[in-house]
Amino acid sequence: DTVYASWFHDGVRAVDISDPSSPREIASWSGKDAPEDAPAVHIWGVVPHGDLLLVSDRNYGLYILEHTS
Repeated sequence: DTVYASWFHDGVRAVDISDPSSPREIASWSGKDAPEDAPAVHIWGVVPHGDLLLVSDRNYGLYILEHTS
Protein backbone atom coordinates (compact mmCIF):
# COMPACT_ATOMS: atom_id res chain seq x y z
CA ASP A 1 0.00 0.00 0.00
CA THR A 2 3.04 2.29 -0.08
CA VAL A 3 4.84 3.65 -3.11
CA TYR A 4 8.40 4.93 -2.74
CA ALA A 5 9.40 7.55 -5.27
CA SER A 6 12.45 9.72 -5.86
CA TRP A 7 13.11 12.86 -7.82
CA PHE A 8 16.66 14.27 -7.77
CA HIS A 9 16.91 17.19 -5.26
CA ASP A 10 13.40 16.51 -4.00
CA GLY A 11 14.70 13.33 -2.34
CA VAL A 12 12.56 10.31 -1.45
CA ARG A 13 8.81 10.34 -0.94
CA ALA A 14 6.61 7.63 0.60
CA VAL A 15 3.02 7.74 -0.64
CA ASP A 16 0.16 5.77 0.87
CA ILE A 17 -1.99 4.41 -1.96
CA SER A 18 -4.32 2.23 0.13
CA ASP A 19 -7.11 4.46 -1.23
CA PRO A 20 -6.05 4.89 -4.88
CA SER A 21 -8.50 7.75 -5.39
CA SER A 22 -6.82 9.72 -2.59
CA PRO A 23 -3.05 9.08 -2.38
CA ARG A 24 -1.25 10.90 0.41
CA GLU A 25 2.38 11.51 1.25
CA ILE A 26 3.25 9.89 4.57
CA ALA A 27 7.01 10.46 4.74
CA SER A 28 9.90 12.09 2.92
CA TRP A 29 13.68 12.45 3.09
CA SER A 30 15.74 15.04 1.28
CA GLY A 31 19.11 14.72 2.94
CA LYS A 32 18.47 15.48 6.61
CA ASP A 33 21.24 13.99 8.77
CA ALA A 34 23.36 13.03 5.75
CA PRO A 35 27.13 13.07 6.40
CA GLU A 36 28.57 16.57 6.69
CA ASP A 37 30.80 16.07 3.65
CA ALA A 38 27.90 14.91 1.46
CA PRO A 39 26.76 17.27 -1.30
CA ALA A 40 23.09 18.13 -1.66
CA VAL A 41 21.09 15.02 -2.50
CA HIS A 42 20.52 14.12 -6.13
CA ILE A 43 18.50 10.94 -5.74
CA TRP A 44 18.27 8.61 -8.71
CA GLY A 45 16.29 5.69 -7.31
CA VAL A 46 14.84 4.04 -4.22
CA VAL A 47 14.18 0.35 -3.54
CA PRO A 48 12.53 -1.05 -0.39
CA HIS A 49 14.39 -4.05 1.03
CA GLY A 50 12.92 -5.44 4.26
CA ASP A 51 13.03 -2.64 6.85
CA LEU A 52 15.47 -0.64 4.72
CA LEU A 53 15.27 1.73 1.80
CA LEU A 54 18.22 1.54 -0.58
CA VAL A 55 18.58 5.02 -2.02
CA SER A 56 20.99 5.73 -4.87
CA ASP A 57 22.41 9.23 -5.08
CA ARG A 58 24.08 10.47 -8.26
CA ASN A 59 26.55 12.64 -6.31
CA TYR A 60 27.29 10.60 -3.20
CA GLY A 61 26.60 6.92 -3.80
CA LEU A 62 24.29 4.80 -1.68
CA TYR A 63 22.25 5.85 1.32
CA ILE A 64 20.62 3.15 3.41
CA LEU A 65 17.61 4.41 5.31
CA GLU A 66 15.55 2.53 7.88
CA HIS A 67 11.79 2.67 7.44
CA THR A 68 8.83 1.41 9.39
CA SER A 69 5.55 0.17 8.00
